[in-house]
Amino acid sequence: MIQSEQGKRIIVWVVALCSLGLFSIIFIPASLRDAIQLLGILIIIFFNAIYMIYDNTPRMRQYFRNEIILFLLSTFFSMFIAYAYHHQGFGTTFIVQRFMYYYFFYFLLHNLRIKAIDLERIVVIIGIIYAVLYVLQFAAYPFQLIDSRINPSRGTIRIFFPGNSYMFIAYFILLQQYFTFNRLRYLLIILLFFAVGGILQGTRQSLATMVLLTGANILFSNRVKSKFGIIFISLIGVGALFLMFQDIFLQMFNVTRQQSQDASTNIRVMAAIFFLTDFMPAKIAYIFGNGQDSLNAAFGAQVNYYKTFYGFYQSDIGIIGNYSKFGILFVVAQLSIMIRVIFGKLHRNLAYLKYFMVSVALTMFVGGGYFGAAIDIPAIVIVVYLIDYYKNYPDPRIQMEEKNQVTKYI
Repeated sequence: MIQSEQGKRIIVWVVALCSLGLFSIIFIPASLRDAIQLLGILIIIFFNAIYMIYDNTPRMRQYFRNEIILFLLSTFFSMFIAYAYHHQGFGTTFIVQRFMYYYFFYFLLHNLRIKAIDLERIVVIIGIIYAVLYVLQFAAYPFQLIDSRINPSRGTIRIFFPGNSYMFIAYFILLQQYFTFNRLRYLLIILLFFAVGGILQGTRQSLATMVLLTGANILFSNRVKSKFGIIFISLIGVGALFLMFQDIFLQMFNVTRQQSQDASTNIRVMAAIFFLTDFMPAKIAYIFGNGQDSLNAAFGAQVNYYKTFYGFYQSDIGIIGNYSKFGILFVVAQLSIMIRVIFGKLHRNLAYLKYFMVSVALTMFVGGGYFGAAIDIPAIVIVVYLIDYYKNYPDPRIQMEEKNQVTKYI
């Protein structure tokens, strides 16, 4: 068994970086990145097996065990629909949906019993790495540092590569810490995250969500000593950012205005309707989904046809896209986690998780969805494990230790 805290942190780091494919850095071939992502799953399975066989110590209570099992069951049952109605072999589906096996990371974290402060520090550092890489790629364009889709539009350069979920969790972690301790370095990193996530990405939903939840954080936080002062400073900061990135804001406004004129022609609306109707081959698919398609099968070629000729992407419609793949069990598990985090009672050190999960809820119908991608699943697992950790260790001395360490993220 791994006894040292450093050893536990190394395992978590390796799994997280493997799931991210090392941020899709251009110098690493795509085939190698796929192998690295698979390596992360094998590491999870290996250590879980070791602990299952040799570790007889009492386990932490797993408060989100049922939801994790539902995710895994939805993955299993969807394989039968892919086989029966899309003629995609079990082996092919088993391999192509390997990203869902990162949900086993939940059990590994429980076996390791890694400290909450260590996990939060890892999340913050990954978030900073992501933001710095984004800025570097933004400045270097058209030269590519990241092997990913780069789309110049909306007055900015939209870059799509793994790590976004960690940055948003880190944003709310440091926002909470800044309101508590007023550390300048936290504010600077917060502004970096806001510039990347809310502005440079050119995503209206992210911008609106970050502004809304930052304001809510200020208004409802008991740790903010001068709400008026913080709001005043925030307005000045937002105003300065608007002047710096005025063209980007105007382009996003124009896109919003154009799309709002006729919502029925919005490509996401059309894609959602398609995947909820014509895409479903039988009524049973509404329960178990259709499975993950593979380009090595006719099913994958068919889905790729919908992308190429109609612009219909399951990765653009959030929970609806994941529902079309994995069915109702997936949706139940996701909604259960979201509701329990948002409305459940959390330790005061974890208040930031509510804001992060609200941001997930507000954007749950756009993008790939945090709950159905290898690059995001470990981050979601970390969120629910943190809640488990504080429920399992309510000792005031442990809480005080966590509180004293919470300023040492960076």
